[in-house]
Amino acid sequence: MKLWQLVSVMKNIQLIRAIASTHDEWKFVAGWLAEYDTLVDAQDRTKLDYTLSDRFVRIVLEKSDLECYLSNDGQLRSWRMSSNDESLPALEVFDRYGGEALEEAYEKGSVEVPHSN
Repeated sequence: MKLWQLVSVMKNIQLIRAIASTHDEWKFVAGWLAEYDTLVDAQDRTKLDYTLSDRFVRIVLEKSDLECYLSNDGQLRSWRMSSNDESLPALEVFDRYGGEALEEAYEKGSVEVPHSN
């Protein structure tokens, strides 16, 4: 998952930064997040598009209360459309479908994902 995608989903730079700052191997990410608005203004693609380790993303998502909802026809949404939709924590969505699907669900409202009937 890219840095900008995680920020887009979480909407909480301070939480991500706090987690990054407590691990030596991710302190550089905390530094980038301290100047995130500047990175966005400058469109610093090297940092914004940096692929974060799955371990780091999983730790961050584990701290979140974000959920997605999976319909029977394979639509993953950031909101429940039907009482039949399966509720999935963000971490499970990341593990099943990856960061891009998670970000798309939150950015666009829904994304089609592989499913089984």
